[in-house]
Amino acid sequence: MYLGMDIGTSGVKAVLVNAAGAIAATAARGLGLSHPAPLWSEQDPDAWVDAAIGAVDDLAALHPRDIGLSGQMHGAALLDDAGKPLRPAILWNDGRSNAECARLERRCPSLHKIAGNLAIPGFTAPKLLGVARHEPEIFERVAKVLLPKAYVRYRLTGEMVEDMSDAAGTLWLDVDRRRWSALLLHATRLDLHHMPRLVEGSEVSAFLAADFAERWDMARDIVVAGGAGDCAASAIGLGAIAPADAFLSLGSSGVMFRVTDRFVPAPASAVHAFCHALPDLWHQMGVMLSAAASLAWLAGVMATPASALHEVALAEALGVFGSLDINRGDDLLGWDTDQFAMSVPELALVFHEILNRGGFTSGGLNFDATIRRQSIDPDDLIHARVGLMDACARALLSAADMLDAGVLTGPLDDRYAAWPTPRGVRSLRGNVRCRPRRPGARGRVRSAAALRTQEYLESLVNRYV
Repeated sequence: MYLGMDIGTSGVKAVLVNAAGAIAATAARGLGLSHPAPLWSEQDPDAWVDAAIGAVDDLAALHPRDIGLSGQMHGAALLDDAGKPLRPAILWNDGRSNAECARLERRCPSLHKIAGNLAIPGFTAPKLLGVARHEPEIFERVAKVLLPKAYVRYRLTGEMVEDMSDAAGTLWLDVDRRRWSALLLHATRLDLHHMPRLVEGSEVSAFLAADFAERWDMARDIVVAGGAGDCAASAIGLGAIAPADAFLSLGSSGVMFRVTDRFVPAPASAVHAFCHALPDLWHQMGVMLSAAASLAWLAGVMATPASALHEVALAEALGVFGSLDINRGDDLLGWDTDQFAMSVPELALVFHEILNRGGFTSGGLNFDATIRRQSIDPDDLIHARVGLMDACARALLSAADMLDAGVLTGPLDDRYAAWPTPRGVRSLRGNVRCRPRRPGARGRVRSAAALRTQEYLESLVNRYV
């Protein structure tokens, strides 16, 4: 059995797999977050270790062998000469170091070329500039800076080691050459001796300490692999291990990941360029720091299960909530077509016009579901129809309120009073062509006729689209 450990943001997960890669058992321990001030996000590094030990305790009876590590990227665990944390670790989603990002880019104009990334608060280097500025007494005592999984590795093996994929997220790595950059470190008042040793993710990084081997009844030569940052580890698990392989991940953060055969920085597009966890491979990555975490927050505010919100949000985003199938043929509503989307404001304006012209005919409306063309799952169809019915009901109520209050009828009649004129009728039938614009001395259009025609055609778009 092989043991994998992921040092995540919300918890530590451990998994046992056999030689064929089949999962034999899993265990997990939760982690808390601290937000002592706006934009701050911190964790106790020793909590990572305690959670990892607890998770492996649950699996030890199955006699795991060699160990692989993955974990949240960019976090900074600051250690003193004795290897003890000097303060809580500053995490990837901590946003306090905006000013330090600008300072780092001014100090090191070649940052983008070497590190392959913009300086943003999520990365590790700006965090250290922030500590140097706001906690100088702590900064002066920093002997080592370790990322989360590197700190857990250190506590389990006694060795301070990091893999290339995780190191690439610090802004201290020469990503093309796969080694620490003395120039980038000096820009944050650090040196090479502050950094852990580097290995490829597939290499041996260290061996499990004897006391843990005894605790878990393991052999004395248990290998701990270099491992990977969380996204690179996901890529390997998904089989994204060859150039042009790609995937989309939605966890606490949202990630678009693409494997490359060389270092391809694109900082102007805010695309990250990192080392992959396998030798001679790199990857590009687009990231949103708050993805599923935002959904979890909204679920808490609305006291609604996140799974329900996810289904609704996904259906709406994909345009599969449904559409109105108009079952009558005239020039106002069209002929038996999926005509209108489920947006309540847009539907309210459409229903206002329908009600203002006498209401529905016997054809009425069919609550159609465009998702029917992609799915036969009854739950999908229910979501589509119920969601659209709800939108229609709210839109009809809004339209009725607007009619009762007269908030649209008067202004619309005044604005479009020219519609019944002969020119308006010809325009509606498509028999009028707009004249070319003739700019005056100050760029103004002098053709009143062209202006009227353009105004009328825009009104059709405004009213129906």
